[in-house]
Amino acid sequence: EEAGNGHGGLWISMPGDLRSVGYIQDLESQAAAALDLLVHAAAGYVSGSIDEVSVECLDELYETNVRAPYALTRALLPALRRRNGQVVFVNSSAVTSPNAGRRAAYTATKA
Repeated sequence: EEAGNGHGGLWISMPGDLRSVGYIQDLESQAAAALDLLVHAAAGYVSGSIDEVSVECLDELYETNVRAPYALTRALLPALRRRNGQVVFVNSSAVTSPNAGRRAAYTATKA
């Protein structure tokens, strides 16, 4: 989806699964020419104590909250560098006041 911002700019939104290599490749081809700004705002979340949240669930959170932004940033670096672009990570207040009893897995992957 493309839209103007009213100030001569253009943004592109491509909903998809950040854990998918194909999706990251699609984003890379869309930004091949140049990219001014990459905003990481997506996240996976699960509520539950350590004894309630499975290791498999933690792996999914890791893939979404840690690995995917890393892989996407790495893939888009050439386009960002061409325009001296910037990368913004939107974090969560959960990392500053974690509730280990209910969101330990989420907090561990966002911190």
